[in-house]
Amino acid sequence: MNRSLRLLVLISLYLSSCKSLLPTDIADTVTFGMYTNQAYPTPISIVTPIDPYPPPQESYREQKVDNSSDNNIFAYPPPEEIIQVEHFNENINIIPFQLEKPVFEGSLEVNGKGPANVFITISDLTFSGEILGDGKINSDGIFNIQLLRPTEKNHRIGISIDNTYSEQYSEVDFNNTGFFGDESRLVPFIGFFYDTAMVISK
Repeated sequence: MNRSLRLLVLISLYLSSCKSLLPTDIADTVTFGMYTNQAYPTPISIVTPIDPYPPPQESYREQKVDNSSDNNIFAYPPPEEIIQVEHFNENINIIPFQLEKPVFEGSLEVNGKGPANVFITISDLTFSGEILGDGKINSDGIFNIQLLRPTEKNHRIGISIDNTYSEQYSEVDFNNTGFFGDESRLVPFIGFFYDTAMVISK
């Protein structure tokens, strides 16, 4: 009997020591190792936002836009105001610009053919369009342009038209591909050349 009582006292002391080791807030909710109904804290209520999202505005499809040119400065102009058709002069004689080839290094003159009485410029495309010389195609459609310096090997030279046009032609007329030579090309940031040639060694 004394032995059983002693065992109960030991168990009671052991449980008391375990409870003393727990934090206060947990120990208060534990009785002989069992949690009470107050173990979990009360859930926090959800806070309602102070500034709710504004209501959706009117969609783009629902907006009414007056596209008339009188009321909308961004309206597209009528097609006839933006489309311009180029009309070439049918009475002109279309002759392509042609450099006489081959062009050799060290040359101080460039020859060729083209439409009569048109002012032309000879440029070095390899040197960013450096002007080598200019002149006028004669009435027979032949030109002989004296150069400011000798031509250089592996440099490409080309013909462009001067801003001064003859009475027979206008700027629009030269957009006709009939004036383009065999090696015509558009060089970015430099310009359009009606015919070009690569300078070669003799």
